[in-house]
Amino acid sequence: MVGKRFSTLSLMLLLLQSLALAQGSVRDYRRAHEHEILSEFMELLAIPNVASDRENIRRNAAAIIFPTHVGMNRKVFDVGDAWTSYSPRMWG
Repeated sequence: MVGKRFSTLSLMLLLLQSLALAQGSVRDYRRAHEHEILSEFMELLAIPNVASDRENIRRNAAAIIFPTHVGMNRKVFDVGDAWTSYSPRMWG
């Protein structure tokens, strides 16, 4: 019984330490890229978001799926005429 409690406690401490390390690296990344992230967010907010405006809905979807601050190219997202009669669907 004591061994099981010790194992559980050890596992919890290990998980807490891992979370603390991950949180620090996420914070460091945000600090290093804060200007880029905020600029990209402002660009996203500037895109009109009207359901009947398919072109801008596509731009919104591309901006959300392929953020430029992580080095992804939105041109890859261009699917040509695939959305001619439908707007993109996003869940998440």
